[in-house]
Amino acid sequence: MIKKSTVVTPRRFRTKDAAHYLGMSSWALRQEVSKGNLPFISSGDHTSSWKFDVRDLDAWVERHRVQFWVLQCTLLIWSQASAAVRDGEFIRSGRNR
Repeated sequence: MIKKSTVVTPRRFRTKDAAHYLGMSSWALRQEVSKGNLPFISSGDHTSSWKFDVRDLDAWVERHRVQFWVLQCTLLIWSQASAAVRDGEFIRSGRNR
């Protein structure tokens, strides 16, 4: 028996709610589905009847999580490469051939 004070968290979300949960538009969510990146539960022929399991949404977030240090390294490498190109280092060293 469920007590009146117990809060039940839904396990399945409609498209609009799933998109909000992930912080994206409904259109972007549908794109992820069409790419095969996100499973859905179909209860009809139209995208408005799609449902998304919260565990699948959480798994999608984990797969797309970027570790901060990876982002820092990527930005550092990019900025150094940009400076080298701007200063002509690649041209002088012959690396552009």
